[in-house]
Amino acid sequence: MIFSKHNGYGADGLRTCHKGGGSSKSAEKMERQRQERIQAAVNTINNIFDSAREVVTYDKATSWNPEQDYFDQQGNRIWSAKKPKIQYMFHHEVGDDVDPVFQQGQDNFNNGMFYNRNVSYVPTNERQKLYDEHKEAIYDINSRDVERQYENAERSNRFGLARNGLLGGSVDIDSNAELQRKNNEGLMQATGLADSAAANLKLQDERNRQSLISMAQSDIGSGTAQSLAQQSLDNAADSAYAERATASIGSLFDDMGQAYLTSKYYGNSSGDASGAFNLNNSSGTVGQTGYEGRTFYKINE
Repeated sequence: MIFSKHNGYGADGLRTCHKGGGSSKSAEKMERQRQERIQAAVNTINNIFDSAREVVTYDKATSWNPEQDYFDQQGNRIWSAKKPKIQYMFHHEVGDDVDPVFQQGQDNFNNGMFYNRNVSYVPTNERQKLYDEHKEAIYDINSRDVERQYENAERSNRFGLARNGLLGGSVDIDSNAELQRKNNEGLMQATGLADSAAANLKLQDERNRQSLISMAQSDIGSGTAQSLAQQSLDNAADSAYAERATASIGSLFDDMGQAYLTSKYYGNSSGDASGAFNLNNSSGTVGQTGYEGRTFYKINE
């Protein structure tokens, strides 16, 4: 048997290839290309989640390769990548065959006309603006609800005080202090709800990002990665907008004003307000005369 490259053997008699399999260099090249596609998909996902803005710069080419694109300083492509039909060397001998198109390309490079195009991505924090906007919206909704509840409770409390001649006294001062305390607690709760809503939206985005990066490892491609990443962000934003419509801090004051006043006024620690301010029945009567009707006197504090 004559060993030759045509039957799969080298001059030393060792096999250089195997039936049904490719060379190790070919496998390495395929794996390198796969890793490049994966990295491109991961970069695409991160750029979308970071709301990165594309930044293009041009710097003067320091080498000449006819198989890549070159641009002028304004960003116009003035050389499109092409493979030479004739073996082309930078320093050819006089009389060598030289493709005039490539000769012109080298002349342009030598004259400093060729620039490389560089693309980078700078985060714009657009998504952070959404987090801040969502936080502010949730706080506004709940703080307005706190304000509304406080106004209703304060009005009810004031009318109760007036009906019983307690305006300006210690009960007035104590009851309003309690209402203000409840109001401050409500505003603190509104702040906490807003912080939590923004943090949850940010956490959901990060979970979606990591999930997509895991998918990118299966070589889904940059185009698919871009579509899925944008869809993920849109869905999370829609969910956040829907959350604003149902955001509620709940009931803060209940009937605290009347119950509190009753407890303070009559020393009723249970806070039972039944009949305490109903001045038309005996349970709420304070002092009577022999008069056919009833006469009520204000209790001195």
